Amino acid sequence: MGWRRCTSLQHILIPNTIKAIKEGASQTCRQMKIAILYNGLEEIGKWAFGGCVLVRIDIPPSVREIDETDFEECSN
Repeated sequence: MGWRRCTSLQHILIPNTIKAIKEGASQTCRQMKIAILYNGLEEIGKWAFGGCVLVRIDIPPSVREIDETDFEECSN
């Protein structure tokens, strides 16, 4: 799953049917403030939320690993 070219996207809800977020999924989403990830998500690719301005993210216990680059260059 990726939403890479949505430059004005501010909120995202990832339903429980999604198992993985691709590497660099929100790389150009510099306005992303809220990401709600529902249980069932297992993988978050590297740089998935890099460069965002997140003020809230809900990560479910079904996520097995979080990479150190997932939130690289986030201002918050």
